[in-house]
Amino acid sequence: MNKQDYTEQITQKYLKSILEYDPDTGVFIWKIRKKGIKRKVAGYINNNGYRVITINRTTQLAHRLAWLYMTGEWPKGQIDHINHDKDHNRIENLNDVSVRGNAHNRLDNKTFVGVYWHPDNNKWISKINIRGKIEYLGSFETHLAACYARHQANLEIGYA
Repeated sequence: MNKQDYTEQITQKYLKSILEYDPDTGVFIWKIRKKGIKRKVAGYINNNGYRVITINRTTQLAHRLAWLYMTGEWPKGQIDHINHDKDHNRIENLNDVSVRGNAHNRLDNKTFVGVYWHPDNNKWISKINIRGKIEYLGSFETHLAACYARHQANLEIGYA
């Protein structure tokens, strides 16, 4: 059996039988206690910064498990962490998006793609590519304001 087969065998019901998930914190706790060990947080942080949990000898991404736990379905696309924190698995921080949608919300050098510092005018610039055409979203005093403009544009055109 390959990993995909094992993943498909994990259902919401099975997941809820072995783990508790707190949607307010995004933390999974094992329900099963082993020889006097108190219940503990499930999983570990992998080399890419994501929390992973081993179930039935397969490593599962916690954010995908959170989606299954709360919706009853495996995500159709990729799970995007809205705030870019790879271990922040609160359900309100997760979006089921396409590969393209996830790419539009990724960080590049600690900022949103399409947001960059313009040294000539000492402002942050925000742009977005819509079907091959670059749309200027504005120049901003703060990095946060430029990222917010980009995020709002992502939402308006369905990238996030």
